[in-house]
Amino acid sequence: MTEPPTTGPVRVVVVDDHVLFGAALDQLLGDAGGFDVVGHATTAAQAVDLVERLQPGVVLVDVLLPDGSGLDVCRRLVSDRPSVRVVVITSFGGEVMVRGAAAAGAWAFVAKQIDGTDLVRTLRRVGAGERLLHPRA
Repeated sequence: MTEPPTTGPVRVVVVDDHVLFGAALDQLLGDAGGFDVVGHATTAAQAVDLVERLQPGVVLVDVLLPDGSGLDVCRRLVSDRPSVRVVVITSFGGEVMVRGAAAAGAWAFVAKQIDGTDLVRTLRRVGAGERLLHPRA
């Protein structure tokens, strides 16, 4: 179901254990405009706590985290906060991973090799309420 576009910047939490990647995303989204990166988490446990406290519209979560699976984080966030839109990102693609993200309730799935412009476009669309990954992908 598509929701009406939100007003103001898209509030984003980044969940990735590579700090440099998070900093690069800050720069990319800051330069693009229309985004407010409100927090970073490097573990699954931090992610759940941070999303609860900051209530972002979009969470960009890596599949591989030091203390668990980003897909498990996605499942939990979608269950606990149905309004949050999770975008799964990983270095590992493939149909099995995409299906896993869809089954976990992700709104989109992207490879870390994605072009910055395409990532910004994906986050804008998801932030505006467009689901890019069908739950039965």
